[in-house]
Amino acid sequence: MSKKEKRLAKLRSNPKNIRFDELVAVLQDFGFESVHVVGSHHKFRVEIGEKVYQVEIVYRTPHVKKGYVTLVLETIDTILKDKEE
Repeated sequence: MSKKEKRLAKLRSNPKNIRFDELVAVLQDFGFESVHVVGSHHKFRVEIGEKVYQVEIVYRTPHVKKGYVTLVLETIDTILKDKEE
């Protein structure tokens, strides 16, 4: 199992205990780049083909809220689904 797969598996297994840097690492694994930061709000974006995917995460310590982790997982699942088609 690669590092990328391990990080994604960790997100899926326990979305309540994910640190901000862990979530950013998973986003970067899928090509996301930070495009805008205002205060604690961080926007990440990736273009795959003609489609653009964007996610906004609010930085919080020690753990990111579960809703943001779920949003990232849904976006990644959409990307993986679109790649299959």
